[in-house]
Amino acid sequence: MADHVLTRIKTEILPDLDPYLRPTRLSDAATYGAFGLGGLFLGGETGFLTGSASAATLVARDPERQKRIEHAFRRFQVDVMKREIDLLEGEDKDADRGEGAWERMKERAGGLASSLRG
Repeated sequence: MADHVLTRIKTEILPDLDPYLRPTRLSDAATYGAFGLGGLFLGGETGFLTGSASAATLVARDPERQKRIEHAFRRFQVDVMKREIDLLEGEDKDADRGEGAWERMKERAGGLASSLRG
């Protein structure tokens, strides 16, 4: 009975897919671009992680260097907090006048952020 079922199966010829699988300039450019960008991000992330690990071991190895870095970071934090206090105290004076204090505070905060980045 199994032989009888197998003889009834219909077979069809597959279409030729060669024209669709041939490389083109566009597919080559897309492939090289994708692999290039992937390698750039993978290499960048790998470099970032290995560099961070290397810096952490260098800092941890030298206690004097670690103290200097921690002290510099604390001074930076104090400076940022002082600027924020000055900004907020200035807003208290402007709030009494009611002259668009919110817009001025946003502008000053943007300027403060850009001056810290630079």
